[in-house]
Amino acid sequence: MRVWLFFTLVFCFFPVASAFAAPPAPDLKVSLHSAVVDANEIQATVSVRGPADTKVSLATTQADGPLRTSLVRAPLDLWILLDNSASCGTARVDQAVAGWVGRLGKELPSASRISLLSFRRGSLEVIASQVPAGEIPRGQIRCDARAVSAEPEKAMEYVRQAPALDGLTRQVWLVTSGNLSVGDAGVSWLRQSGTELHVLLYNPALLPVLGPVLDRLETKLGELLQAGAPVIAPETLPVRTYVASAHSPLESSGNLTLFAQARQGDSKATSDPLTLSLGENARPSLLRRIVRIATLMLGIAALVWLSVRLVRAYSPKHCGDCGQRMRQSQKLCAFCAIQEHAYLLQDNPLGEKGEVAKPLVAAIDAPLIHVGTRRGSLLRCLPRKGVRKAHFFQIAQTSRGERTAYQLIPAGKPVFVNGVAVTAPRYLASGDEIRVASSRFQFIQQGVSRAS
Repeated sequence: MRVWLFFTLVFCFFPVASAFAAPPAPDLKVSLHSAVVDANEIQATVSVRGPADTKVSLATTQADGPLRTSLVRAPLDLWILLDNSASCGTARVDQAVAGWVGRLGKELPSASRISLLSFRRGSLEVIASQVPAGEIPRGQIRCDARAVSAEPEKAMEYVRQAPALDGLTRQVWLVTSGNLSVGDAGVSWLRQSGTELHVLLYNPALLPVLGPVLDRLETKLGELLQAGAPVIAPETLPVRTYVASAHSPLESSGNLTLFAQARQGDSKATSDPLTLSLGENARPSLLRRIVRIATLMLGIAALVWLSVRLVRAYSPKHCGDCGQRMRQSQKLCAFCAIQEHAYLLQDNPLGEKGEVAKPLVAAIDAPLIHVGTRRGSLLRCLPRKGVRKAHFFQIAQTSRGERTAYQLIPAGKPVFVNGVAVTAPRYLASGDEIRVASSRFQFIQQGVSRAS
């Protein structure tokens, strides 16, 4: 019975527990390099080792929580140094490096340049030197099963002698089985030039043994050295470098303690802090402040103008003498017009149910007025669906002796005056009824009777 229970626990419980165990945490590291502040805008170079969906942000001790950060891929002068040894082919590192070159060509800015060196005992092969990623002969990246691993000193010397490219951040990826001797001259050059050295071990079993060597290198290089044994796979870049931008929480001069944060799921990583001194250059320039104030004033003026237009368009306008409602575009109240003025009455179809709607009144206070469905009409009629907007007729003021006469001018649609079709201009008399389509108007001239 006891034997049966033992085998049940061993062969059933432990496999099930392993199946539901949490996946291992990713190897997540972040480093913060150069950072500058210009007009309260922070720009920093950040390198991340971890999965592609890692979230990166800048943070300071002067602000609660991370800063709102925008990221773009940094243009690189990237040197890949491949330790061509027997274990290189076993781990298929050549296929991984070829895959990295393809991904770098897609992800890095077009100004970036890639170099690829392969070294082994007794030889150094330059496959490509400071060329675009698309020009690297990926077919020449091969591991030799008979090769013996060598120290990367000669490869580092070649990198050190290469010319620096303006506007590009130089970075070195050392893909090695365990040889880490870069020489004192190489270490001094890395420290003086600020070049990052990423040690990528494709033989992870040697990582505990190489601990003292890596500690000595880290003492000399600090955050310029990033070492580890990441997953060497063609579809995953081991390192990603970004230019991070954020707004400084300090508006005046002082010291700003800046660091970078990386988050991937429940895993977090934080870089070493970097202290920036904010002088007078951190404040916005006088011209920028003037532009900001002018932009703000223009925005306020545009908002006030729009508010006034909306209020005038939708608020009712009343005559100050008789209290009758007027259109915003009318300057003269039809009910208060002097003797020689005229106006039009239009049947208002928009009355409440059960009530007779009051007619719309518009004074003819211009030498020429339009009536129709188009914008700008003195009395605007309701347009019918599917029919183009147009003017129905015009009324022009003319002088006939000592009196002002009003002439109706048809504008295309059939116009009827007192039931008679009008096809040519004719004079109107007070009380005439004008009908166009479904709209009906009445012409009234103050002080003039219909008989006159």
